[in-house]
Amino acid sequence: MAQSFALLDWGVIAAYIVVLVAIAWASSKFKADNAKDYFLGGNSMPYWVVAVSVLATSQSAATFLGGPDQGYRGDYTYISTNVGAILAAIFVAKVLIPKYYALKATTVYELLAKRFNQNTMRAAGGMYLIG
Repeated sequence: MAQSFALLDWGVIAAYIVVLVAIAWASSKFKADNAKDYFLGGNSMPYWVVAVSVLATSQSAATFLGGPDQGYRGDYTYISTNVGAILAAIFVAKVLIPKYYALKATTVYELLAKRFNQNTMRAAGGMYLIG
């Protein structure tokens, strides 16, 4: 049985677009002059922009649609992945980010090269490509 969008559905989509435009406008004043500024936001991005960016990066269509669908059907096992995500976020904030700052690294591979050597960086890159 096919159902068409109701007015409320269109309202939710419109509100979503308005929020996206507002976030884009608010963060558009931050311009990247080089690759480091692009990746690190010139170290001047507000915390809420970084937080939204991290959350958006971790989302996908499967997360956006599949998680609520599972919950609606009574299967709440998907929620357990959020526990792991919270623990991972704490680990990243407390362990990895300070190492990035200490070594002034922009990427994971740059961190590996500075902390260990170029061979370690290449090995990690190769493992990423393979698996």
